[in-house]
Amino acid sequence: MALTKTQTIGFCEAVIDFVETNREALANRGANIDQLIADLRGETEAAMNASSEHETLKAKMRISTAKTEALLKSAYYNASSKVDTIAGMYGKTTEMGRQTARLRSTIARAARKTVTAGKDAA
Repeated sequence: MALTKTQTIGFCEAVIDFVETNREALANRGANIDQLIADLRGETEAAMNASSEHETLKAKMRISTAKTEALLKSAYYNASSKVDTIAGMYGKTTEMGRQTARLRSTIARAARKTVTAGKDAA
């Protein structure tokens, strides 16, 4: 059975509470209560720390993804603008102007093919 992080931590803490509440009865049956509690607390704290670190990394990843996407978008628009400028310098109807414009249209066609192929595979 898969438990959420919160459920798992809650379960571990409930077991610790149970052991502490029943310390005397368990000790009379030969349990090393201090060791049991130390083991449970240690693993629970390690899991909580790992979970916290994981959440921090996820937040950093979201920030990094947004930054990367913004920079890629800016780079594309910059290059696209340069294509327009260069094609205009040659004259959009000249062979060199058309070749320059094809730089963008070739990439756009390849991107559409990739998206279409991805949809077909799904």
